[in-house]
Amino acid sequence: MYNAPRAATVISAEPSTLWALDRVTFRRILMDSAFQRRRMYEGFLEEVPLLSTLNQYERSKIADALETKKYPPGTEIIREGDIGESFY
Repeated sequence: MYNAPRAATVISAEPSTLWALDRVTFRRILMDSAFQRRRMYEGFLEEVPLLSTLNQYERSKIADALETKKYPPGTEIIREGDIGESFY
């Protein structure tokens, strides 16, 4: 996938069925997925009053940097008085 020599040899030990995906299709899927995620994040960012003065380029840069974080119920995400290291 990365234009590099294979790092390993794989030999089937029994009859096997594999799923294959060529490099171009794989990259297209990744790009489409990243584009859709960016558009979704940009839509959310447009609704945040604090960020209303940002232009499209700035929102896009923030959207590209966002990471999804998941927390189970009851998890303390932010504690009053702590120094902030992330923007939620």
